[in-house]
Amino acid sequence: FIEGKLTLTKIDSNSRDIHIPYKSNNLKDNIFVSNKHNIITRMKINNKELIIFNIHLAPYKRQNELRNKQLSYITELANKEISNGNYVIIGGDFNMNIKDLEFNNLNIALANKPTSRDLYKSYTINSKTNYYDGFIYSNNIKLISIDVIYNFMYSDHCPIIAEFEIKEW
Repeated sequence: FIEGKLTLTKIDSNSRDIHIPYKSNNLKDNIFVSNKHNIITRMKINNKELIIFNIHLAPYKRQNELRNKQLSYITELANKEISNGNYVIIGGDFNMNIKDLEFNNLNIALANKPTSRDLYKSYTINSKTNYYDGFIYSNNIKLISIDVIYNFMYSDHCPIIAEFEIKEW
């Protein structure tokens, strides 16, 4: 459990914090905002590995360039794992609308309801909501289901539960 991120599995695994080399040029942002921890978890499956990236990319519009560099770095790592025959899932707070993104060798999974809300004012039923949280996964994995525990009363993000199945190659 690191900085509000949690990866649960019944399979033996090992996790570590991954370093993303891109930081904000603004010292205050770098300390308090853009330096989010990202976790990589590895599990042995079918003589290969399932690699789960649990991420939290830089927030706010002013950090759009940084966020894009962070996502590119993570998807580059993911594609290296896929080229080695491994299974990959990237999940978490992308801090951008991932509905319209496209990736080679990767699919996008989103819940059917928004998963985050703006923090500029207290939550109301009319608050602006976004699809900032979700999953990106490799073609050798099948999405079975995805759902959101929809409640913005106590947080700006809602938890997402997804079920995946490993495809045999």
